[in-house]
Amino acid sequence: MDMLIDHHQGSHGAGHPLETCTPFIAWGAGIRLPQKVSAPKFDDSYLQEWKLENWKRQDINQADVAPLMAALIGVPFPLNSVGIIPVDILDTSDLFKAESMFANAVQILEQFKG
Repeated sequence: MDMLIDHHQGSHGAGHPLETCTPFIAWGAGIRLPQKVSAPKFDDSYLQEWKLENWKRQDINQADVAPLMAALIGVPFPLNSVGIIPVDILDTSDLFKAESMFANAVQILEQFKG
């Protein structure tokens, strides 16, 4: 299980952390095990409030969820996705990570080529 926090600056409301931070917990095949930390990297009340201050936290963008899920279940990345696969949380081979990053980059590039 790796703890991820989704920070999304939306256009349909304010950008306050209470409105934009969403805990996203991922575990299972392909996900790296949780890692303990001696000192929290983030100085905020969320980790303390949720009693997770001793676990490594990694923030991702909302758009990164789709490529992460696609890679984990082995389907193509969504056509119009602009998310970047968060390979740091994957517990997979380096080859799988490299192939996933390449496929992700090609998919995003194709959008810009038009």
